[in-house]
Parts: sequence; C-alpha cells; structure tokens
Amino acid sequence: MVLERCKKNVIYKEFNDADRIKYFDLTSNKVLPRIDTIVINVYLDDYDSTLSRRFVSFLDDCKELASSCKKRYYIDAFGCYCLGSGISMYPYILSKLNNDTQSEEFKIMFMKTQFNLDAPPCQVIFSSQYLWSVGYEVAMESAIDFLSYILDGICIVDTSISRVDYAFHTNYIKDIDNYFSSLNERQVSRFNCFQKWGTFEGSGKDKTNMVSFGKRSGKNVYLRIYDKTEEIISSGKKPFFFEVWYANKMISLYDKFVYEDTFKSGKSFSYTYISRLKFYLEFGSDDDLKKECRFYIENIGKLNFDKIIDFANSITPKITAIVNVEYETRRKFYHSIADFMTRMECNRLGVLKECFLVLDNCDVIINYLTSTTFRLVKRDGNKLKKDCDYDAFWKILRKASLDCKKYDSVIRVYSHNFDIHKCILDISKKLSNLSLLRYGQNEDSLISDLVLFHDMVWYELEVNVLAYKKSRFYDYRRFFPEKESCGIDHNRRRSAYSDSSYQCSFFDDSSIVGVMSLNYELEQALNRVSELEGELQDCYRLRRLLHPNESLEDFVSSGYTVKASLDHLGWLFNNDPCLMDYIYDYLQDFYSSYREESYVHMMFNLHDYYASIGECRKVITGEYETLHDKKSTVRFGRLCKENEYKSKFVIKSKW
Repeated sequence: MVLERCKKNVIYKEFNDADRIKYFDLTSNKVLPRIDTIVINVYLDDYDSTLSRRFVSFLDDCKELASSCKKRYYIDAFGCYCLGSGISMYPYILSKLNNDTQSEEFKIMFMKTQFNLDAPPCQVIFSSQYLWSVGYEVAMESAIDFLSYILDGICIVDTSISRVDYAFHTNYIKDIDNYFSSLNERQVSRFNCFQKWGTFEGSGKDKTNMVSFGKRSGKNVYLRIYDKTEEIISSGKKPFFFEVWYANKMISLYDKFVYEDTFKSGKSFSYTYISRLKFYLEFGSDDDLKKECRFYIENIGKLNFDKIIDFANSITPKITAIVNVEYETRRKFYHSIADFMTRMECNRLGVLKECFLVLDNCDVIINYLTSTTFRLVKRDGNKLKKDCDYDAFWKILRKASLDCKKYDSVIRVYSHNFDIHKCILDISKKLSNLSLLRYGQNEDSLISDLVLFHDMVWYELEVNVLAYKKSRFYDYRRFFPEKESCGIDHNRRRSAYSDSSYQCSFFDDSSIVGVMSLNYELEQALNRVSELEGELQDCYRLRRLLHPNESLEDFVSSGYTVKASLDHLGWLFNNDPCLMDYIYDYLQDFYSSYREESYVHMMFNLHDYYASIGECRKVITGEYETLHDKKSTVRFGRLCKENEYKSKFVIKSKW
C-alpha cells in the first residue's frame, strides 16, 4: 500500500498509478524479529597441555607476523586471518571470511593461558550478516567444525551461551521523539534508569536516535531502541539490510534508492535530503525543479541547510525509518535462568547441546523479555501501570514469530555488487584528492589522475603494494575458483586492452592504458613465478631431509610436490593464458640445466602428480617422527576432495 504521507509532494502527483505503486508501495506496521548476534564460550580439554602450548605458540608467531603487516596475516593452513591485535583476556583473534563476499562470518578468540578453570579459553563471535544469511543453526555447526579442524587434536569439551541479541526491526515507529515523549507513563520494566541519545538537525531542530535501558556493563540485560537506518549509514557497515527490508516490503523502492545513495556517498545521515533531490533529478519531470535540485546539490556547503530540507520535503516524500528494538542478553541473565532452562526440551546431541537448548527455546525467552523485563502499556483510567494492557505496537511485536528465513543468496549477490560499486566511487574520489594535493586546483581528466597514481605507485609505493597484493592473493584465488561468480565474468577483466572490439568511453588514451596494463601483468607474472621458485625450493629442502642423495632433477620428476606450487601455476595458466609463453621462457631459463620434459611434465600434466597421492601419504606419515626429531616444526593439514584429491599441507621449518 502507498502511505498517506507519500501523497503530499510534487513527484507523487507527477507519477502515474503504476509508478506510484512501483516506487512507494510497502507494508506498514510490520515487525521483523531475528537473532542478530551470538557469542558462545568454548571449553577445551587441558589447555595447559603440551599440544595446547604449541598451538598458542603458533598463534603467537602468527600475531607477530600480523603486527608486522600492520593489519592481519593469512594462515594458509587454517584458511583464515590472524589479527594483529586482541583484547586483554583474549589476545589472539582469528577471523573467518566468507568465500564469496569476503565478509566476516565469525571471530574466534583464544586465551594465552587459562588462569581460571571456569573461564572459557576460547570464544566464538558470530557476525550479524552471517546469522542473517544462513541462520544460527548452520552458523554454529560450521564454526564448531572449523574450530575442531584448526585445533587438530585439542578436544572441545563443552560450549555455553555468553551473549544473544534479539532484534525486532519495525517500520511502525515513525518518530522516536514523539513515541517516547511520555516514557515513564507507559513503560513497565525491571530497569531503573534510561538514556537518550540524539543529533542536531538543521539550525533549530534536534532528533532522538536512541533510547537505552539498563547498563551495558552489567552483563545482564541491556535494551536499545534506536534508528537502525541511521546506524548503518553512520557506521558504514551492513548495507545488506536495505535489501532484506525491501524484500520484506518494510521499505519502498524509493526508500532503498535514497538509503543506498547516501551510504555510497560516505556522508552523514543528513545527506538523505540530497539523495532525495537526486531521486527527483532521475525520475521527476519538471525541468525548473530539476534545475533547482542541481543548484542545491552543487552548492550544498554554501547554503542554509534548512532550505534544502524544506525543498526536499516539498518535492519528495519523507523516507521510511526502520527502528530496531534490541534486547542484548548476557552471561548473568543466562546464569539466572539456568535451572528453568533444564526443564525445557532439546533433542540435540554433541558439544553444542547447551547452546541449542537456549536458542531452540528462544520463544520462551522472548516472551519473558517482552513481558517482564520491559513492556509498553496503554494507560486505562485509574488502573495501575502494571495492570494495563500492552499498547498497539507492543502487541504486534509480541505476536511476530521469529524469522528463520535464510537470506544467503540475497545478501551474497547484493553485498558483492554493492561493494564493487562503492569501491569504484571511493577510488575515483581518492584519485581526485590525490591530484588536488599534488598539483592544487586543476582540470585534469580521470585518465590523467590514473597516470599520476601509476607513477607514484611505480616509484614510491611499489614494495607496499606488492606486499599487500601478496597478502590478499589467497583470498581472490579461493573466492573465485570458477570463471563466473556472483554473475560477474572474470574473463573480461583484461579485455580493456586485449580485445579491440571492447569499447569504453573511460579509456580515452588507449596507448597509456595499454602500457600500464602490460606493465602490471608482467610485474604480476614475475611476482608469481618468484613465489613458485621459492615454493619449489622449499619442497626440495624438505625432500633433502628425507632423501639426502636426491638431485633437483629427480625431485622435479618425482611427483612429490606441494599443492601450493601446482595450484599457483594452474591458476595462473587458467586465468592468464596469454602469459604462458612468457612464463614458459622464464622457467626454461631457470631450469636450463635439467631435462626439458621434467618441468614441462610438471607444468602441464598435473593430474599425474595427484594419482599417487596414497603413496605420498604413506611416505609423509611414516617419516613424520624423523622430521620431528630434527626439531623442525611440520604441520600437516587434511586431504580434501575437490575435483580430485590434492595434498594440502603447509610446511613451516627452521633449517
């Protein structure tokens, strides 16, 4: 339905009936409940054992490497990142990313030493996007499987709930200020304090964005009622909610356009008024009003912002606000209801049983939170507040059933495309800023700014850029194994200079772009070949420990090679076929003293190397103790089946 407030503006009158429904249709007074955040405690068997100390020592080395990179370090053996910083109780933090969107799925935090047997040595924090994508059941099971894999022998004994956030997204509350104007008359709760937080709007208005109840540091229950749309735009995170709300008809297509444009701009929430003017520029029909819109957009910093607000309200409808009612439940709350929860039914087995006991019966917990912990009532005559019935909004909130829908495909595709577009806008802005800082006020084109950036990278930042690309290389190699992912054809990434039929108005100077692209490809090829050489030499050193009399020629033809060398080369040929001759010549020079058929066989007949994987396992397993006695740290991963069995182990040695 089209709300009444959407009809009192210019653009609504200009639209026909079909366009009115297309851009302004939504479902009013809707509530979308969901578990938004989960933190679980993980208890391990004998965290003081020798195996545990070795694991902590390994994490310490990874954290040191991450600190030297000033950000994070990719652990290929685990398939996740180690952050360069932690918190006092949990100094080691691992971050697991999604294979498609690169968004974080969960964090795993570890203690250095377990100072108290009751304190969990490990905690897992699930991200909001991951829970909305796959649901809490899949998220928790995959996290425990991943944790068991990286612990590799350290037993998980039990788990428990540390924190759960129950969120209720709604478009019922139009204005937090008005709705909570007489708060104490309508609230019945166990809280004895509250806070309001707001912002100034224009020159004479203020706006309440959040009302909170309780103390967050109390580790019990903390309630927030806040403007979710403003939080997303201000923080610059979680834009996937725009698509989720639109899919549930909580916001209109017009609202989605405004919120997305504001988010991409990187500005504050007040920029929504400018985005509303942009909407009229694109879909309106009055040329005079469009001219006025352009004037306000181009002179945003020179005019009184109150004029922009009034003008935007006259030609476009106000946007729909999404308010989040969020109960943040912590450790003390679950400790207080532990005896009650033991009487609830749960058919789950395994280490997650206690966590699922809480989450599978969350309807009971939500009923308690929305009735006893805090509720809003409608005053009725001389009745006491506690005896009054729920108000209209609270009735809708309590009737809404927990949303268990999985938004995996919606979030994955939307976030991927949205991030690409935002990245392009950010890069164009930074290139313009670089040109202004370098030359002052100028009228240089974007291609000139690109050439400037290329020159600066080539002479000043080459080492840092290559180091960053190397740290990110494993991400992109794993995220896009196929030619097409998320609807994007990655074979076209080089077509701007290799395909003469491809036309793009952006590349005005094809010769400059061609030289830049060719230099870039050659540098990348040289870098990858150097990595390949290093990996082959590491493999050869390992084989020399096992077989001291083996020559490099025998090693190359033996087939006992680490998967990273083969995968690097296979990935390179599949994605850059035109560089095959260049790399072939380079390798031919490097291995000129050995048989040609050896390295040709190694490069082009990878299947033969995987055929003898069973024999490789026997050799590796049988001589593991020999390597260990030589005081070399050797970590073997697991075999995984993709198209064929591949040996997946990472070697970290000090010889």
